[in-house]
Amino acid sequence: MDYVSKCILELNGVEETNFTEVTEMEQEIRDKVNLMNKTGFVKKTIRDGVKVTYVLPENGEPPFNWGGVTGAVFTIVREDGVRVVFTGVSCLKVGEVKYDAENAATQEIELGATMPKTYQ
Repeated sequence: MDYVSKCILELNGVEETNFTEVTEMEQEIRDKVNLMNKTGFVKKTIRDGVKVTYVLPENGEPPFNWGGVTGAVFTIVREDGVRVVFTGVSCLKVGEVKYDAENAATQEIELGATMPKTYQ
C-alpha cells in the first residue's frame, strides 16, 4: 500500500502544504455513442487532476487565494520516494468551508491539470 507523506502546490515560488487529504480524480477514457443498431464508443481526452482537503489557517492569517491558481505545479510525495507531479494546474472549484468540533476548518478544492501527470 502506498502512503502519501506530503502534498505541495507550487505557484510563483510560493508553496502551500496545508492539506489533509488528496484524491486523484477519475479519468474518463471513452464515452458511449448511440448508433442506429448498436452502441459505439469514442475516445475522450483524458483530464488529470486532484481533489484536496485544504486546512484554513487558524492564527488569523488570510486563507490561500485559490482564484489566482493557474499554471501551478502540484506534487504528491509518496512514502516510497516516488513523486506524482501534475503541471499546468488551475483551480476548478472551491468548496464550502466545513467546521468540526475536533479539527480545524477545512475546504474541498478541485484542481485540474493541463499536462499529463508524471512519475519521478
